[in-house]
Amino acid sequence: MNLRCTKYKIHFARATPLYLFHHSCNMPWRWRAVLHINKHFEMSYIRSKTATIYYEEHGAGETLILLPGLLGTIESHWRRFIPSLAEHFHVIAVDLRGHGKTDNPSHELRLHHLVGDLFALYESLDIDTARICGYSLGGYVGLAVGVQNPGTVDSLLMHGTKFYW
Repeated sequence: MNLRCTKYKIHFARATPLYLFHHSCNMPWRWRAVLHINKHFEMSYIRSKTATIYYEEHGAGETLILLPGLLGTIESHWRRFIPSLAEHFHVIAVDLRGHGKTDNPSHELRLHHLVGDLFALYESLDIDTARICGYSLGGYVGLAVGVQNPGTVDSLLMHGTKFYW
């Protein structure tokens, strides 16, 4: 796989998203949508094996991945916390498969798909290890990632997580 790919960034004076698809490299599954407001704010997409995953990046520092719960999104679960967290961490907020701006072509919500999506995010963003904060289903996904590959999770905070998924 050729990981050298041109990243196109578009700057806006106002908060208007533009999705820029590019197929100019050997990774046709990857595109990025970039939105810049007053503070550094980037919204992007990556492609896992079976879905297109939406995520946002904020701030700098150690990586903190925020995973919402079932039927939750970045907007509904994390938006109000991101500014404070971004003062101390490189925050990556993710919409899980079938939620928010992430699609779900299989129309199934299975743990192995959700974990695979998160591993695709790690690979795409060159993340070796991260802190994960997950609410409900997001906590369970974080736990599954840590169990399957312990070196990828520095710490895990789970809130409202049940183990029946």
